[in-house]
Amino acid sequence: MVTPKVSIIIPTYNRAEIITATLKSVKEQTFEDWECIIVDDGSSDDTAKVVNVFVNGDKRFFYFPRPSNFLKGPSSCRNIGISKAKGQFIQFLDSDDLLASYCLEKRLGLSIKMPHFDLYIFKTQIFYGNIKNLGPIFNLILDDYSEKKYLDLFIKDNYPFCVMSVLWVTEKIRSIGGFDENLQVLEDPDLHINAFLKGLQSFTETECLPDSFYRKEINKSSPTLDDKLKHIRSKLFFYKKYLPLFKKEIGNLPLTFFRVHVLDYGSFFDLYRYYWVFLQNNIFSIRQAISVPILLLYKLLRLDKIRGLGFYKLSLILIKK
Repeated sequence: MVTPKVSIIIPTYNRAEIITATLKSVKEQTFEDWECIIVDDGSSDDTAKVVNVFVNGDKRFFYFPRPSNFLKGPSSCRNIGISKAKGQFIQFLDSDDLLASYCLEKRLGLSIKMPHFDLYIFKTQIFYGNIKNLGPIFNLILDDYSEKKYLDLFIKDNYPFCVMSVLWVTEKIRSIGGFDENLQVLEDPDLHINAFLKGLQSFTETECLPDSFYRKEINKSSPTLDDKLKHIRSKLFFYKKYLPLFKKEIGNLPLTFFRVHVLDYGSFFDLYRYYWVFLQNNIFSIRQAISVPILLLYKLLRLDKIRGLGFYKLSLILIKK
């Protein structure tokens, strides 16, 4: 069996109308020694039919439905892809994004020149709906591209690159356990934090043009309540994981997130869980620690949306001056 040089892993869910462009961008790579592993998260549309056109036409494409005993979500699907990967390197790609035709050639070329790194970071550019409608480059321009700087940025919710920006050495991403499947969102910042905490070494390519493209829909509908709750609950898991290590670095971000998102969209139980995590990590001042249980009572009695009862004014206490 021929072992491919790089494994491209694509999680997908209900992308029948858009995944063709993504898979075409893979097929058009000037570097041809790859395999593409598509893991379906339980699509109910024609995603399988569209993907199988590529599978049947090119033996380098592979399609796997997520087994029902695996957790739903992109983290689980990517981990399935990691477990099946045969390549020396791994490249992640979301099913609505694109690779430039020279992407793998450039990335593998750099890995040959700089062989002693665990992950290689490249420029990703945003596009709006159509690849001709390009936006800003996703990656931040930094004075210092060290692992310490990257770690500090990710911890503070300032993401210097995205999941597609990285070429991984396969054995290295396996050594840190891949993605945390408890996270429905924030799974790629968590992966990068984990990599830097565990001492993986990165090299950032800063000179070349962007070689991958991150789609943003112009007329994207507002997030649903379910989307907002997924974000709130993933953020809670994130804070449980990292506040004990980085309370000083994270600063007042948890309080801002709590007031802006959790108070508005979270359930009573979401607020209660946040309260205890923040209390245990000394995030609250004494005044805040006393005030939040009153906000919890408002939420429990469903009084938080009634004007004139002081819920909003009380929530202002969460803003540290």
